[in-house]
Amino acid sequence: MKEINFFDKKSLIIAEVGINHNGNIAIALELVEKAAKAGADVIKFQTLSPETNFNLTDKDNKLYRFFKKTTFSLKEYQQIKKKAEKERIIFMSSAADVPSARLLYKLGIPGIKLSSSNFTNFHLISELAKYNLPLILSSGMATIKEMKQTYDFLIKLKVKKFAFLYCLVEYPTQFENINFKIMEKMRQLFSIPVGFSDHTLGITAAFVARAKGACIIEKHFTLDRKLLGPDQEISLEPDELRKLVLGVRDIEAMLFANKPRINSEKKIEILKTRRSLYAFRDLEKGKVIEFDDIAAKRPYNKKGIDPRNYMTIIGKKTQQLIKRNQLIRKGIF
Repeated sequence: MKEINFFDKKSLIIAEVGINHNGNIAIALELVEKAAKAGADVIKFQTLSPETNFNLTDKDNKLYRFFKKTTFSLKEYQQIKKKAEKERIIFMSSAADVPSARLLYKLGIPGIKLSSSNFTNFHLISELAKYNLPLILSSGMATIKEMKQTYDFLIKLKVKKFAFLYCLVEYPTQFENINFKIMEKMRQLFSIPVGFSDHTLGITAAFVARAKGACIIEKHFTLDRKLLGPDQEISLEPDELRKLVLGVRDIEAMLFANKPRINSEKKIEILKTRRSLYAFRDLEKGKVIEFDDIAAKRPYNKKGIDPRNYMTIIGKKTQQLIKRNQLIRKGIF
């Protein structure tokens, strides 16, 4: 089983299915396959116990009936997890309550996510801390004070590996409402991995977040935005997810990769494009070299004079005839 790691040089890209499968196991399995082909690191679902999350005395509760319809059984999750392992993508889910957390732990997943609505749910966090798994917590709606409280509680419980995600609980999130300075402040205050859960339309915000140092990028994912469901509108389709992955990896190559020193072959190629000093016209013996008597031309010749040192020959007399386009060699004066 692949492990969840938080890297600075390579971010963890999470394809957030949530409930975009609409309770259809065939759609769920296809989402796993498409996310893997797009290059995502993690395929993430949402696990929820309707009986635990909603007041059952309200028989007309539409949310209860919707989540009841879209909730997978342990057996179905085992199918999804097996498919993820086959496709070599990490299977993960958010736990909305204690029963769901226990189901996921029994399933043997490598990490658990907490949604923004559970960021301050210490009852649930206490349960998750027992599992010794990496935790990812979305911080939407949380104040800095609440972030500090949750951080301190996780440290108290000796949770060794956890990350916060900066996000806004606005669907879709408008660009003007994003403030990546908050994400940077979170990283500075807590010295932990900090990522971005993106609820905007498109992929622009995810690119900016990665450039700003987000080590986790989470984006909603669907097969088709025309499908029914509350998160379909803000989700990426497979080809768009592929563009996001490629763009993020390009950003990482430019900003976060270890840059190798120029090797000898590259150095030779560079030198081929550089210049040495040549005579611009015939220079008779005894000619005092002036600025317009010389030109920096290709090819570069290590026996010649680098253009950076042209001032060293200005005002000097030639000791011999130097013909036009002849290399001006070191020691010719």
